[in-house]
Amino acid sequence: GVYLPSNPVHILIGLSCLLEAGAISKSDKFLDAGSGDGRVTIGASLLGLDATGVEYDPHLIALARYHATQINVNPTFLQGDFTSDETFYPGNFTDFGVVYNFINNERDIAAKIANESPVGTKFVLYGHMDDKTLPGLDYQFGFKHHDFKTPVNPISPRIGIFHIYRKLPAKRALAPAARL
Repeated sequence: GVYLPSNPVHILIGLSCLLEAGAISKSDKFLDAGSGDGRVTIGASLLGLDATGVEYDPHLIALARYHATQINVNPTFLQGDFTSDETFYPGNFTDFGVVYNFINNERDIAAKIANESPVGTKFVLYGHMDDKTLPGLDYQFGFKHHDFKTPVNPISPRIGIFHIYRKLPAKRALAPAARL
């Protein structure tokens, strides 16, 4: 995907809104799928979450690790493909209760959550989406920063849009009605 750096203040505001809304909690293990230079992962760590960032580009992973040491936080950064189980070894993709993504390969991540993650896993997408349907996941709600205590950038109406999905139990097929 394309790396687009976000303003660290917007990241902290957004993550704080997610905590305030109950979309994520400090007890959730947090995965930033496509973590770039680590800004979201570091922000989550600063707010007390057990945060891991996965990024394919080794140069961005090195930069993320450097940024984390500069502000004295210790999130985990893994270099690899977030859709590949080998990236998470000895852990597993299914260890994460929240998967965060900046609208980048979201359909691949949603399919991985739907097929592999436990019921209740949350998928948080940041950015504008016209089609909010992701097979296997239930759209819970969406909000913008200004829905909470913090202002949204008035210049860009698309900034600060969060979409929260949750993996629900599979629906059981109903038994056919008995014929009389």
